[in-house]
Amino acid sequence: MAGMAGFDCVLKIGGTEVGIAQDVDVSMTRDEIEDTTRANVGWKSFIAGLAEGTITFTLLNDRPNDTAGIIAAVQAAFMAGTVIEDVEFLDRDGYGWKSDVAVTEFSRGEPLNDAVTFSTTFRIRGIPEEISPSS
Repeated sequence: MAGMAGFDCVLKIGGTEVGIAQDVDVSMTRDEIEDTTRANVGWKSFIAGLAEGTITFTLLNDRPNDTAGIIAAVQAAFMAGTVIEDVEFLDRDGYGWKSDVAVTEFSRGEPLNDAVTFSTTFRIRGIPEEISPSS
């Protein structure tokens, strides 16, 4: 079984592929709710609590090639505290998720010996819609 390279994956905002995206990480977690009793004989017990999702990624500061205006759109949503709709994160086979997001981080990095980038964090709002090639 062959693995999949990260560059084969796609991040889309409003149906537009974000070609200036670099590293993308998607994390979905649940809170831990402890429900230990004395009957657990010295072992803690947990149930899954509320779920949350985060998408973190880096945008290359390449405004001349950002013809879709992704940098400006993400920055505007961050500054206004508004929601970005229809964000998709997919693998090369078309599997992934789609969700509306809130922009909670938009930071500019200016390393001395590397490209200027924007570190960005999206928080998933509600239950993400699962996408498959047949959907």
